[in-house]
Amino acid sequence: MHKKLNYIKYFLFVTLILFFSTFVIVISVLILHSHFKMNLPGLDNRNTISLIGFMLLSLLVSVALSFILVQQVLKPLLLFISGTKSISEGNFEVRLPAHSSVDEIKNLSTNFNNMAEQLERIATLRNDFIANVSHEFKTPLSVIEGYAALLQSKKLSPTTRNQ
Repeated sequence: MHKKLNYIKYFLFVTLILFFSTFVIVISVLILHSHFKMNLPGLDNRNTISLIGFMLLSLLVSVALSFILVQQVLKPLLLFISGTKSISEGNFEVRLPAHSSVDEIKNLSTNFNNMAEQLERIATLRNDFIANVSHEFKTPLSVIEGYAALLQSKKLSPTTRNQ
């Protein structure tokens, strides 16, 4: 839920920036026309309605553009954040999709996947090393444990025990 909220915040932010820039232009033209009684060529009441329609159309276009921007840039970044969290928790099997129209996102995903593969190999080597060391210690310890159990046996004579 928290990731979805961030996604929506970025989407709204980009939409508002694009809409606000168009809104400022349209309002500036309307203010020049009505308050300062500037006679702008071709601007009458019908054209004022057209400008308001243009402003609404620009809102729709800005929503569509911001949605595309969010899909192309922010969604992969949210995946990257999720992937890094999984890596930090010890899950080295996580991989990010390396297909994107944004070269930087593609490079970031490829480098992340290479890092995850290297960490997975290192984890495998570490686990194999620990298993081998554990095995190598168990064999001599088993022999020592057997002799210690034999020395504690009451059936063993004191002369044999001292040898």
